[in-house]
Formats: sequence, structure tokens, C-alpha cells
Amino acid sequence: MISKAYNETRVRMYALLSRSYRTEADWTLLDQLERLTFQPGPLAESGARLKEYLEGRKEDALEELAVDFARVFLAAGSAEGGGAPPCESVYTSPKGLFLQEAWEDAARRYGEKGLGKGEACSSLHEDHLALELEFMGWLVRNGSVEEQGDFLEAHLCNWVPAFAACGERYAQTGFYQALCRMTADFLALEREYLSGLASGALELAPSYSVRADRMADIFARLKEKYRIFAPKRVPGLDSKGGALIQYGEIDAIAEVAYKEKLSGSDGEFGLACLEKELENGQKILLFARPWGSGAGFPAGRAPDLRMGEKVILLEGHDSCRCGSAGVGGAWDYSAVMRIDDICALVEVWDKALLPYFADEVPISFTPELV
Repeated sequence: MISKAYNETRVRMYALLSRSYRTEADWTLLDQLERLTFQPGPLAESGARLKEYLEGRKEDALEELAVDFARVFLAAGSAEGGGAPPCESVYTSPKGLFLQEAWEDAARRYGEKGLGKGEACSSLHEDHLALELEFMGWLVRNGSVEEQGDFLEAHLCNWVPAFAACGERYAQTGFYQALCRMTADFLALEREYLSGLASGALELAPSYSVRADRMADIFARLKEKYRIFAPKRVPGLDSKGGALIQYGEIDAIAEVAYKEKLSGSDGEFGLACLEKELENGQKILLFARPWGSGAGFPAGRAPDLRMGEKVILLEGHDSCRCGSAGVGGAWDYSAVMRIDDICALVEVWDKALLPYFADEVPISFTPELV
């Protein structure tokens, strides 16, 4: 099942790609692109190429990129046919001209949704790649799966592969070479994703609101099958005199420390015990903070939970905002949960856990995964 939070990742990706083609790069854009994480999958190679350029960029990178932007997308200083104009009509009209049927149809579609070009895009044709990508981001939030798929097929997948090939050929910086390839790869991934949703092969994960007393009952049922680990309060104080919060086995949902920050990544978290149980084939369910900064595991010692165990990702407080949602790959969690003193909001990704929550109140809950 697919988390509804993936749509927010899609929106951010469309926005970044749109900005990348709208005008020359600035430091803000480069910093935003450098912060992207790419999971293993269709975007891994182009993502690695982009990061290689960004991590090794020079002080005069903006000047270098501005020259390349003009060369490739504006065909500045090039002979006819020496660039990659990012306008659909050039690739889909018989004579390769601007302002043809694709431009007219794109403008009509924007108008039907009450949308027009903003000041920042006033000089761009309606079938410019930046505007079409921006519109797709708008459809992700405001349109149906059918509308997204229709626009993707009618106005992006029909020409962007050819555009990307031209862009890679004429670009002289690794940045724009990788960006063009990433754009085509991302849209191919989008086509597969939307096709899966439309056919029913993919499903959006259901969400539920669970009262605290009901959550205690669900926990007790889970305990019948799994040994359960979570961040918990342990005896002692941390180095700053606060409560000592580390991972350990728990016997009740009330033991989950969901508000406090974990007590550093170098403390004992019960890792040896957990790894022993994994080796013995024990069924483990882990309430986990996002991997990475603040996850609470000793450096380089996060457990390998890819052997059929269940992982419920905790979300919902400033001390543990989720940073586990990369672009272009699957998220290996069973559910994501936001806990407070009154209730829990849970989005269930693993069908094996659905029976535990099937009698709870269905809601619309989008986890904050970034």
C-alpha cells in the first residue's frame, strides 16, 4: 500500500523540477536539490549524478549554470537545432514550431481549472515544461488520479523523453545533463505509479483514529504475536539532566515515549537483545523514530529489519519529524502513527496489520513525512 504522504513528495518534486526549468539556477534551488534523498530505484542513477555535481560545485557554479541554461534551453549562441527548447509544441508539431496544438490545449486545460500564468512565468508559453510540471503538481493536490494520468500522457510523456535526450546531448554541465535525465525518469515513474492506482494494482493506505483505550486493546492483541520494542523511559538521567529515553522492550502502549527527544545515539538501546531475538526467529514489532539524525541508535548500529518484522514509524512531534521519505522508491514500514494523550492516528501500509485496526474510525490522515 502507498502512503498518502507520497503525494506530498510528488508535489515537492514537481515544484523543484518546474523551478529548475523556469529560469537560471540560484543558490536556493541548488541547496534544495542537494537535500533530496533518492531511494534505490529508477531515480537512483540520475540522482547520484546530480548530487555528484552539487557536492563538487565551484564558487562560480551559478555563472557556469547560467551559461549552460541559455545554451541548452534558450539555444543562445547555437546554430539552428543546437539546443533543447523546453516547449511541447517543438517536439509534437509536424514542423517543430512553437505555439501549436499542444500550446492551445495546455492553455485550455489551465483555464478550465481557473489557473493562469503567474508573474514569474509571464514570458513562458503555456506548453513550457516548467508550467506543465507546475500544473501536474497542482493536479496531485487538487485533481483525480484520472486527471493526473490524462495530463501526464497528453502533455508530458509524449515529448519529455525526446527533450531529455536533446538536453543531455547539448548540456555541458553535469547538472543539466543529470536534471534532464532525472526529469524523464521521474515522469516514467509517475506513469507507472498512476497506472497502478488506476488499475487497482496499487492502493492508498487507509487511515484510522483510535482512542487511547482502544489502542491499549490493540496493543495487547499485538503482544500475543510480537515482542514489541519502542523508545521508552529508563532509569537515570541523560547528560543534560533530562529523562533518559532509549529503545527497549515494552509491555504497554503507555510506555512509548513519543514526546521526549531520544538521549543521544551512543547509549545502550537494547540492540543486542533485539538482534539476538531476530537471530532466533522471534517476531518483532518496533515503534521507531525515523532512521538517521535523532533515531536513537548507536552510530552504524541500526538493526536490520528486513526479515519480515513490523516497523511502525512514530510521527507527530518536533523532536521526531519524519525524514524517511525519499524519492523514487518504496518505504519499508508497516504503518505510521501519530500518538497523543487522547488518541492515535494511524495509516496502515501492511495488510497484515489491517485486521487490528479494521473496527476503528476511518479518517483522512496524511503523515508528515519529508
